[in-house]
Amino acid sequence: MYNTNDPVQGPAVLTPGQPAGPILVVSLDLISEIIDSQPPADRRRRLRTLCAQLEADRAYFKARLALIGVPASVNQRTQQKTFTLLDQQVGARLIKVKEALVAKR
Repeated sequence: MYNTNDPVQGPAVLTPGQPAGPILVVSLDLISEIIDSQPPADRRRRLRTLCAQLEADRAYFKARLALIGVPASVNQRTQQKTFTLLDQQVGARLIKVKEALVAKR
């Protein structure tokens, strides 16, 4: 069993046999908190880590979309819509993190 209370990833419990998809709980408030509350070196390290995590999440969503291809069922269409929406939302957060990295140099 894997359990984390990391403030970036958030609480999660994964049990054996459960698919380990991306843990998507990065709020814009958390990004602001990271930017404002830490010394510059720590802040940049945390933002780079957050950026890498968000990029990994987007890669996961794009891979799932590629596996679905042309939806053959209602379930696959629903998955396609879900992963498209998640990709867009994570992309928006990734832009905010990258802007914060550039602005805080």
